[in-house]
Amino acid sequence: MEKYQVENILRVNEYTEKFGLTLSMEDARVLAKSKNETLKEEQRVELGESILPKIILCFCDSNYIDQNNFIIYVILCYDIH
Repeated sequence: MEKYQVENILRVNEYTEKFGLTLSMEDARVLAKSKNETLKEEQRVELGESILPKIILCFCDSNYIDQNNFIIYVILCYDIH
């Protein structure tokens, strides 16, 4: 399951590269792990595809996000409940 999540997250690189943002394999693993931990802690479930790629695509063109803080912002956005 985690392998599928990581691959799904990495697919967004094709689009985010236009904005100077890319995710490494390790970045994708961190995001997948963080997502799973948040779901468990908050006793939430995701039905269907993960929302993480959509969050990434939604915010990747922000002037406030750069390569140094990209993952942090994605995690923070996912953790909002």
